[in-house]
Amino acid sequence: MNANAKPKLTGRRFLILACRLAFLAWLVLTLWPVSYGITRLAQVLLVLALWTGGMILWWQIKLMRWGLVAAAVFCAGLVLLPGRASSASELRERYVNELQNYEGVRYVWGGENGFGIDCSGLIRRAMIQSLWKHGLQTANAGLVRAAARLWWHDASARAMAAEYRNDTKKLFEVSSIQAHGADGLLPGDLAVTSDGVHVLAFLGGNQWIEADPSAGKVLKLEAGTTVNRWLNLPVMFVRWRLLDQQLEPQPF
Repeated sequence: MNANAKPKLTGRRFLILACRLAFLAWLVLTLWPVSYGITRLAQVLLVLALWTGGMILWWQIKLMRWGLVAAAVFCAGLVLLPGRASSASELRERYVNELQNYEGVRYVWGGENGFGIDCSGLIRRAMIQSLWKHGLQTANAGLVRAAARLWWHDASARAMAAEYRNDTKKLFEVSSIQAHGADGLLPGDLAVTSDGVHVLAFLGGNQWIEADPSAGKVLKLEAGTTVNRWLNLPVMFVRWRLLDQQLEPQPF
């Protein structure tokens, strides 16, 4: 036997290599700040490929086999179990907290995670996080599905002002945040500039939060105190429908 001979790439070794590459690809796509429809589809397909590869590789190991089966049953439950009405006030409180978790994160156009985020990405990411966390905590599959639906269907600031997919509702227009103050607003409400290029979120009191392209990061603003151009532009106030009243989440 030749000691220098390279080991043959058997079917099992090939599958292990393929799973490692699939996991690496999934990790890169998940951590990369910017995502598109094709990359979200790739993430879903890679997870399915990893699950299938795991079943083939570890079918003979009882613990691993049942773990993978349990994961599939859990995911099926999230898809099939009925949702129920959720508390808008509880979800609003969680949403405001999630928004503030991104303070200081660098601005990346098109970004939607903690490695880089833009104005609409901040608004969407915090809501996605709020929905799936609150859904798991309260065993409400409808909220988890709502999180998945929001993740799958991207939306710009302009789309939010236009009530895209009926996720948001228009409230009223004002000449500026500074001039109007907080009358008629609830924490978690949004302000979209009249040209649709930027969106801010209301935290309560006089505080707002936004991913600022000029500052290059997520900032908290104090209306009436902070000098910031976004506070002085005409805006449309918008509210997430799930934060408006007790509603069952929409179908995917």
